[in-house]
Amino acid sequence: MAVVQISKIQLRRGKKLETGMPQLASGEMAWAVDTQELYIGNGAVSEGAPSVGNTKILTENDTILDLLEQYQYKPSDVTILTGLDGEVTKRTLQSRLDDGAVNASNFGISGLDSAIDQTALIQNAIYSLYLSTVPENRVTLEFDPGTYTITGTLYIPSNVRLVGSGKDLTIFNFIQGGLNQATSLTLSGTSITSSGSYAGLTTTAVTGTGTGAVVTISKTGTGASYTLSNTTVSIVNCGEGYHDGDQIKVLGSSLGGSSPANDLTITVSSTATNPVFDTTTVIEFINETSTTTERNVSPTSPSNQAKNIVFKDFTINTNNDSVRPLYFLNVKESEFNNIKVLGEWVSGDGDIELSRAIELTSTGSFTTTCQKNKFIGLEVEGFSYGVFSNTDTMLNTFRDCNFKTLNVGIGFGVGAGLSAAGPKKNVIENCMFDTINQHGLIVDKGTDNRSRGNTFINVGNDGGSSTNNVYSHIKFTTPGNSSTNDSFDRAGTLSGISTYAYISEVEGYSRRSEMSPTKISLNSTTSSLLAFRLPLNTSSAFEINYVYQSTAYSQMRKGTFHIAVDKNNTNVQLVDEYEYTGTPGQDSRIIFTASIVTSSGVKSIGIYYTNANTSDTNTFTYTVNSLAS
Repeated sequence: MAVVQISKIQLRRGKKLETGMPQLASGEMAWAVDTQELYIGNGAVSEGAPSVGNTKILTENDTILDLLEQYQYKPSDVTILTGLDGEVTKRTLQSRLDDGAVNASNFGISGLDSAIDQTALIQNAIYSLYLSTVPENRVTLEFDPGTYTITGTLYIPSNVRLVGSGKDLTIFNFIQGGLNQATSLTLSGTSITSSGSYAGLTTTAVTGTGTGAVVTISKTGTGASYTLSNTTVSIVNCGEGYHDGDQIKVLGSSLGGSSPANDLTITVSSTATNPVFDTTTVIEFINETSTTTERNVSPTSPSNQAKNIVFKDFTINTNNDSVRPLYFLNVKESEFNNIKVLGEWVSGDGDIELSRAIELTSTGSFTTTCQKNKFIGLEVEGFSYGVFSNTDTMLNTFRDCNFKTLNVGIGFGVGAGLSAAGPKKNVIENCMFDTINQHGLIVDKGTDNRSRGNTFINVGNDGGSSTNNVYSHIKFTTPGNSSTNDSFDRAGTLSGISTYAYISEVEGYSRRSEMSPTKISLNSTTSSLLAFRLPLNTSSAFEINYVYQSTAYSQMRKGTFHIAVDKNNTNVQLVDEYEYTGTPGQDSRIIFTASIVTSSGVKSIGIYYTNANTSDTNTFTYTVNSLAS
């Protein structure tokens, strides 16, 4: 059999943009030099070709997504019509993929292995998508369910949209003092006789408080000492609690040698390219002049402050009781929805300065303040403060949030470094405050802050029960703040007993309005009996709206107690204005009085009564409004 050698196969070629594509013969191939495209002739219809023309052959120069059929939503479902007048809406697959979201996995981010530090990858994704692109090109960064380990602060510029898969599904697990993967570490120790790779070795602390680091050691150069030039340290598990200068050790017996002769000592450094992260802040917001290497390059102003940010559907979990998960520096007009923030603070830890789940800070005047942000459906647990702000923040809303196991729920205008005016015009509504050692809400400085429709359970008892109450549920040190339709469990426990101290639910200069009624019975008695108590913290005015309904007698009264209290001089006046219907002349059988009651050194107002209706059965329903000065 003869061997035929073919030196070259030539195709038709030319410049498509100059001469156009000719009609090729059946099976004939042509190469467009200028557009880098390859074609083959279809052939004639008589040969069986579906149509006369040329077929383009895909090459590496083609964008395959542009050549795919157009995307249609559920094309096989005849009940779904996506267009008008019987038409269907079609889109290219590329435009479908460009819908306003990108998955974090596209940046190499994974929540499948919690031992791997994701800090640098997440920061890279945020900077890439939001720091240098115009708003209309920015998309939502989506995170799948999983645990994403963070050891350093994440910096958030304007327009970031970060969305998880739900609370307790997408978890950002912050480890303070963790070793960053690929860290360059200073090494010391004796020589070792065996080179090689030793994977997943547990380290032992030599100095410092860090724990849990696991490393892989690769060493070359038999008999050489441990140095950065011939030893590679790879971080397998970042551990926690390490500080600059700490030392950890890998035993020589784990490295093919002996202990302690061949132990390897590793020094942790905060000056390395990828150091131990010892920050206390998990997420911090930066202004629009920031770069990848410099944050807040110029002073914050209304034109460059962080804004239009959306966080949604994830959990931040911390491993330390001195951590600040969310630091809002001059952030405005942003929304934070369905986020859980978990800390390590427990009752007995006291007031820890940096243990603040959410800190709102303004570095300028009210023109550049942290303002008009919405916090909806937050869960905050295990911090000294759930929310903290002592600067001129304003017009922020907290709605449908749950604050639990905290020293203070929300603290406005408290602590050192107070600004001139303090927080103002902030709204807290429909929130739950549960197991708060001190105040659920305190405003030491600030005005026109409003608490509306919130529920306070086991608040202000310093770890005890309502009978051991120490703090008010709400404290307004400055005038102009209000509590409206809030619900307090303390009244239900203490209002009818005089033996326990009764710290006011709402303390200080305030207007308080309770719309939820309380119902009691007035026993038949010719001696004065306690009906209920009102808490007292300053000289106050009370307005008690009530309805008395007897079921044994034809008596019904609708009235209002007007009570004036001069606390300094222990004077009380009660005026009972009412409308009566029933048997004439029997309205005077029930008489009310008021006096100051002191229990365990705490003053309250006792409302007393006599009821001359023998064997009376009745209900007495009332609501409380008060003004304290």
